[in-house]
Amino acid sequence: MVMQYRKAVAAVASTCKALFNTVYRATDKHLWRSFFYYDWRTNFQDRVRSRRFVVHHAKPIRILDRRGKPHFKDIYTLDELPNGDQIAQMRALRALSSVISTAAPAGHHAEFSRTTVARTDRSGTSRLVDLVQLHHQTPVWPPEVPQTPPSLNIPWLQETLANGYPSTLTAKLSLKSADSGWDASQEGLAMGALISHLGFLPMPSTGPGKLEHLRRARRSSDSAGLWNRALWLARERVFDINYLSPRRSWGPYLPVRLHAALAEGELGETSAGDSDDDSDPDYVPDGDPARDIHVPPAGQLFPDWSWLAAARIVASRVLRAHYSLEIIRKLETWENLREGTWSILEKPSDAANDACTSRNQANEVNHLGREAEQTASVVAERDWAGVEGVWRRLVCWLDYHDLLCDCDDPDLDEAWTIVPLSLRITGYSPSPVADFADRPTIHVEGEMGGAWWQGDVDAETEDIRRVHGTVSMLPDGHVRWSITSMKNENTEDEWASEAVQLGGIGSAMGSLGMWSGLSRDVDDPLGVIWQWRVG
Repeated sequence: MVMQYRKAVAAVASTCKALFNTVYRATDKHLWRSFFYYDWRTNFQDRVRSRRFVVHHAKPIRILDRRGKPHFKDIYTLDELPNGDQIAQMRALRALSSVISTAAPAGHHAEFSRTTVARTDRSGTSRLVDLVQLHHQTPVWPPEVPQTPPSLNIPWLQETLANGYPSTLTAKLSLKSADSGWDASQEGLAMGALISHLGFLPMPSTGPGKLEHLRRARRSSDSAGLWNRALWLARERVFDINYLSPRRSWGPYLPVRLHAALAEGELGETSAGDSDDDSDPDYVPDGDPARDIHVPPAGQLFPDWSWLAAARIVASRVLRAHYSLEIIRKLETWENLREGTWSILEKPSDAANDACTSRNQANEVNHLGREAEQTASVVAERDWAGVEGVWRRLVCWLDYHDLLCDCDDPDLDEAWTIVPLSLRITGYSPSPVADFADRPTIHVEGEMGGAWWQGDVDAETEDIRRVHGTVSMLPDGHVRWSITSMKNENTEDEWASEAVQLGGIGSAMGSLGMWSGLSRDVDDPLGVIWQWRVG
């Protein structure tokens, strides 16, 4: 269909229940996006130009030490590295991100979604299924994404990035740069978004007279050296305790200026522990009624893709140090970025279905927008994010004594664990973002393996923590995961995590983010989490 025929959608939807559900109860927005938002001609041209640019600029560069020789362990500067065509680079980055976000939804994991995380006992009380039992019933890694229907966007990405990202951009993630503000620039954030979703693709580094073919050079020690340098720089960012800030809502989000929030009359929850440094542009002096209100409202939060890119690099290297690439691909395959693998709308009751259909038939065809709004209240409270189920969570951090070491220490190794997580929905509240009123905030509770989790059959000896939190929308259309876990006695909250969904809603790639102490003490640890659903 084309734009001038979009009103016909209401007529089509009124013909039968199946088409009504396809139009108004779809778990994705592809139908509406194709009618109202997508400029096919411009996007097609941008993708063609961007692919040509990426393929042409994904080339090896020479990295030399001061003696003019390649060196494995040094971190080099970018003083002599060209910045490249920044306009073309931004166009390419936006085009690549668009290809990811517009990939066709994947088939739904109907079989694996049947895992029950809560049961009703004889007294009528709903109780969580034992976490040890769920742990042994589900796999560690996400099941393969159904290939029906297929997405042509993923092969396009694989072909376009077969030789990596443009070398000037990759270098900025693996080499010391004099431009300390690049990470916070539009280009830096756009590159970070790609790394967060697709992973770090190392370009080869070669010495004089040693320009190997890119595919062979990737397996050389030079390529491994780039991986190491990217890891060192990522560690510096990820484990920087000074990154934590109430202006970031204690998560991987871009900082929000407090004065801007005050001017708009929107204040988030109260929080203690913010710095009283006069050099802080958001410092509020004592005596101000807003002195302790620092956390910005959720509607002002946007992902900090530069931090999340660093988290992805750290998490990926932890996995590569302990698992084969064949196993890791089960999580990192780009097919897992597709929307809808886990999210599905529960089948509405016949009464609700008939009522909606009758209203649709009673309205005139040209009231399409009003009809969609009327049906929103019927389908609002649903698991639109694919939350309820069984998950695995990778948790990694540095021990206290390792925090004092240099990030490029070859003996430095992150502590890590993969634990099970079960979540069930306990309720809903209005979305904090008006544009996503049809995706209310989902409130959850469940259980998660603690730091001493072993996966034993005997649940009495296991370290099992109660968890609770919310899943909600961010203004840019990404999904926010805020989960708090309790102490091992399950008497009070202890750890807080903030993560952002990778890929589309309900994607098999899961969410990536950070965890820290709920008390926000200066000596609290800070680490990376990556969680994915398995049942």
